[in-house]
Amino acid sequence: MLLLALAASGCASSRAQGGWAGSNLIRGMVQVDAASSSLVLSVAGVDLPILARADVMDQLDRLPEAFIAVTGSRSKEGVQVRSFEILEAPDGLAPLVGVIIVDQSGVMLQDEVSGNRLALRGAALADLKKMFRARVWVTGSVVGPQVLLVAHWGLLVAAP
Repeated sequence: MLLLALAASGCASSRAQGGWAGSNLIRGMVQVDAASSSLVLSVAGVDLPILARADVMDQLDRLPEAFIAVTGSRSKEGVQVRSFEILEAPDGLAPLVGVIIVDQSGVMLQDEVSGNRLALRGAALADLKKMFRARVWVTGSVVGPQVLLVAHWGLLVAAP
């Protein structure tokens, strides 16, 4: 688990260089505004409305309580999200993000960062098998070479 967290955190921080000032990278937690039921990015105690294309907004809608790094811009209207990276999944762990592959070898996650396939194991396997070709986030423990015991997972984009 530690290796997985370090690897995912290293990838996240290597792409998420820079800070708030002078950068187009904004880090914060995705939350739902209770008054308007709209998505906001909570950054240093300030809730900024999230503005994004429909496909990006659909993914962010599935990530309440996730900590993300946003590539975009900030204005009076809110944060315009061009793309994002999940730094912490809603369960508080660093996730792997990729596409579910199902073949004769079993159920696997093709990791977006490395391109490697990880065999998935655990109680969630039957549900993940139904997600063939979907983009998901997964957290868990490494239990063998290229084998991940799934703790939690979430759908980002349904299979085409």
